[in-house]
Amino acid sequence: MNNKRECNECIIKHLGSAYVLYEETRNGYPEDRILVIGHLDQAANHASSQEIREVIRELRKGYETNGQLDYGNITLITSKLDTETEN
Repeated sequence: MNNKRECNECIIKHLGSAYVLYEETRNGYPEDRILVIGHLDQAANHASSQEIREVIRELRKGYETNGQLDYGNITLITSKLDTETEN
C-alpha cells in the first residue's frame, strides 16, 4: 500500500510532467528518462484505486521496455480520474 496522499490533481500533474520530460528525451535530452520513470511512479503512488495504479504501472513498464510514452494512454487515465471525481 502506498503512503502518499490520494490526489487526482497530483496524478494529473505527475502524468503531465512525465510527458513533458518524455518529449525532452526525444529532443536530445536522454538524461531526462529517469525523471519520466519517477513521475510515472509518483502518479501511481497517488492513485486511490488499484485499477488506476495498475494502468499507470503498465504505462511505466512499457516506457521502461520500449522507450515510448503514448499521450493517448495518458488522456485515457485522466478521463477515468474525471469519472471517479464525478461519482
